Amino acid sequence: MLEPGVTGAWSVRDIIAHVTSWDEEALKHLPLVLKGGKPRVLLDVCGIDEFNALMTEQKKDLSLPEVMRQMNDTHLGVLNLIESGPESQIKGETRFRHRLSTLRQ
Repeated sequence: MLEPGVTGAWSVRDIIAHVTSWDEEALKHLPLVLKGGKPRVLLDVCGIDEFNALMTEQKKDLSLPEVMRQMNDTHLGVLNLIESGPESQIKGETRFRHRLSTLRQ
């Protein structure tokens, strides 16, 4: 779980932290999208590579148990958001679905 080299220099812990960062972004911005708003997200300003580098730096010192806790809590939050969202936003081509797919890079 902690050994580098799974993907480049990343360990499994690093990959989990990376995916969790995207889930955190979804939780920050998708509620506003559901209300018809247009969030200004960091990704819109700096691009994917810079965003990923920033999140990697911010989470590099987290322990494996902390990364796992964040992953579980955050992913559950995203699932709850999606499940509680209006069906009209979940199905079809909507800003909500587009933003969700953008944040799940």
